[in-house]
Amino acid sequence: MKDEDEDDESRSVSKGAFLDDEAEDDGDTRMSADIGEIKRKYGFGDDTTGKLEDFGFSVSGEPPVRGNASPTHGFEPSVSHAVPPPPEVIAYKPPTIPSFFVSGASPDHLTQRYLKWNSYGIVRTYSGEDGSSVEISFHDLSIHPTIVLDNGTTEYVLADLSDQAVALASKAEEKGEQSEMLVIHISSWDSESRRWTTKLPLKENALDVLVSRELICLVTEKRNVRVFSLTGTQRHIISHPSPILTTACFGNFIAICSVTGGDYYEKGKDHQPHFQHTVSVYDVNSRNWYRKKNTVTTVNVPVAKKEQLLWLSYTNCGQLVSMDSSYTIRLLSPSGFWLPIFDGSAETSSKSDAIWPISVTEGRQRQIRYLYCKGSKHPLIAVKMAPLIAPWSMPYCAPVGFLLLYCYDSDKSKLEQELFLNELRQSEAVSTGSSSELMELASGHLQSLVKLFALACKSERDGRAAELAGLVASAKGIQMMCNYAAKLKKSTLADKVAAKGRENVSSNESTSTSYDTMHEDPAPRRISMKRKSSLAQQRPVGLFFREKCAG
Repeated sequence: MKDEDEDDESRSVSKGAFLDDEAEDDGDTRMSADIGEIKRKYGFGDDTTGKLEDFGFSVSGEPPVRGNASPTHGFEPSVSHAVPPPPEVIAYKPPTIPSFFVSGASPDHLTQRYLKWNSYGIVRTYSGEDGSSVEISFHDLSIHPTIVLDNGTTEYVLADLSDQAVALASKAEEKGEQSEMLVIHISSWDSESRRWTTKLPLKENALDVLVSRELICLVTEKRNVRVFSLTGTQRHIISHPSPILTTACFGNFIAICSVTGGDYYEKGKDHQPHFQHTVSVYDVNSRNWYRKKNTVTTVNVPVAKKEQLLWLSYTNCGQLVSMDSSYTIRLLSPSGFWLPIFDGSAETSSKSDAIWPISVTEGRQRQIRYLYCKGSKHPLIAVKMAPLIAPWSMPYCAPVGFLLLYCYDSDKSKLEQELFLNELRQSEAVSTGSSSELMELASGHLQSLVKLFALACKSERDGRAAELAGLVASAKGIQMMCNYAAKLKKSTLADKVAAKGRENVSSNESTSTSYDTMHEDPAPRRISMKRKSSLAQQRPVGLFFREKCAG
């Protein structure tokens, strides 16, 4: 019995071992397909890795809550694995060109403002509970007394005046209205032609009105330039090709300033767009415009960096002038150069103050009339203002009165400015053909050169003195410089001045000969012989300089 029990026990043990081996084999087989079993076998199955929590989710047995109720459990994304918001898309806004403005007028949003303030007079508009009125006053009362017009129904918002006429224009504010222009010809000898009106076609609104001593001009929003005579005859309808920025008029010339080309950006923190300003000058002489060619002249207008154009006008001699927001007034010379003749920023004491230009006078006076607007960018009707007068002032280095210690530089700059302004006046006199004025200006030009020559000699700048001698165009001036150099015992300088004199004589001969060849018909033989004799009289001038300076 005992042996049987031992056999049964051994059989059961072996059977259990067999079952364990089978189970282990089943485990190995199952583990080969179950990644979790493999991880638990090698010690990676006791932690929570590999669960949903590892991927940023929380597991809950509760069903998800729908609607506006805030669930206490559920699948919530982790902060570290949150999806970034979509990028913000900003719509592109293209740069816009500067808006139109009337030179010499207050902003149009004011109820009481200046419609025009120029060298001839002032046009004001008043609006109140009692109604609206327009007051026209001239600086010279002998031209015409003050004119007051009722503006309640007409609502004139544009104006200009000269010593010949006054023009007012309205804008069509509602559909079906027409812009109207009223002209008062104050110098007319015919009482019936003293006042006349005209209306623009429908859907064509007035933009600006211009008056000179020769014509009336109405500029419209359709970029049409309509020209009338002083008595009301329509003479021109010109289509301007580009956006209009501002306008000006003098005599038979109409200047239209426009923005041309695309915007550009300069280096700096300010990323404001800049534009090219161009002025088209139309010669609309009613008598012979159809007999001429190229009656339109185009010139670029300088505007300082980060500044805007504020004013465009003509001088009393018919030269274009402009001013930008830096309050620098520039003059277009007959040679085509834009010259800075006044720096208004030096006159202002605060950033809130402004310079309001009225007129620029050429000739002997060379003055600038302006208003000083304190605490405002434009003159106010409520504030009574008197114009100020300032001389032209070129921004030369070492300006006069800047430092008393540097009196030499100040005197030099003063003489340099006088010399340059004299040459500018000569350019104007040449363009107008004034021979008497040219002779007077030539004398002043020589005086400035001789003074600069003497100043250079005193400061031991002989090279500069010899260079100045090259600017002298007369034998008298060269002789004066030679005498002065010999008086100071500067023999080398005297020789250089004499050489400059001989060069000037030869250059003048070649210039006159080439000019005569280009502009004159072939001359008879006797006139050419006379020209040779005159040249023979001029040739010994250099020899005279040499002998005079040597002595």
